[in-house]
Amino acid sequence: MRKLVIGAAFAIAVTSGGHAYGQDCASRRFIVPYGPGGSGDTTGRLLAQKLGEIYGQNIVVENMPGAGAIVGTQTVARSAPDACTMTIVVPGIFISRALAPQPGFDPLEDLAGVSLVGKLPILLSVSAKVPVQNLKEFVDWAKKNPASYGTNGVASVSHLGGSLFGDLAGFKMTHVPYRTGAAALPDVFSGDVTMSIDSMLIHTLIQGGGARPLAQTGSRRWPTAPDVPTTVEAGFPDLTIGSWFVVLVPSKTPADRQAQLSSALQKVLDMPDVREKLITFGVDPVGGTPKDTDAFIRREVATYTDIVRKAGIKLTAN
Repeated sequence: MRKLVIGAAFAIAVTSGGHAYGQDCASRRFIVPYGPGGSGDTTGRLLAQKLGEIYGQNIVVENMPGAGAIVGTQTVARSAPDACTMTIVVPGIFISRALAPQPGFDPLEDLAGVSLVGKLPILLSVSAKVPVQNLKEFVDWAKKNPASYGTNGVASVSHLGGSLFGDLAGFKMTHVPYRTGAAALPDVFSGDVTMSIDSMLIHTLIQGGGARPLAQTGSRRWPTAPDVPTTVEAGFPDLTIGSWFVVLVPSKTPADRQAQLSSALQKVLDMPDVREKLITFGVDPVGGTPKDTDAFIRREVATYTDIVRKAGIKLTAN
């Protein structure tokens, strides 16, 4: 009896102290299905570092880009269902599911979300050469003049956001895709492209005056851009589309192991220094249980799929 009590007390103490998590994993891998240096990479590495501190175990981060994140995510889906291998993704992997399904791989069914790391609002900024000061004025202007918007690529969340914006407001904009959102800015500054639609990170690049931020799709004003209204405040309550990061594991991972990893991630997301860094990455920290995360992903995927179908978006089209 004494051994049982001591063992139970030790388990509780270690769990509360942080090192009880994941002692059954001989090693841990955090696969980032994107190239080095991007927001997915920096966010993934931050989470891996902090998770390693909680586990008392080094977590190996592997960049595994390719085929629109399919290479890395499929590797995780085919790994052992033990939550020792995980990945972080943005919505693109699920949007591509609606555009070009991959035989033998369905990210919605083959992977399970364990935590909604955070949401990434998108920022709508107009060229300074366009004579408008707010989103409603822009809509009035765009109904009388040719309008276009630059994004970080076909079928990106920004692309879908621009399509949804035009649909809600009753006007059409021509989509102009670039390799990155920042690459669109010279054309926006010159007035050749009317609007930039990209993550909040772009805000720091337009402060020189070449473009004017009109609104962002977050649920609250952004800490580093408090003067920019939300789209709800700007009069478009249904324009709340945005990107996000979720951590995924193989779908057959037992519920208790998913919950264990989710709990550890919540501890990470509650750390003040992590929250501060994520904000600088353009990420609004969230967290949540596996059940909450799965429900969120499925709602978002349904929304994206509906936009893709209504707009007739194709991977090879603007």
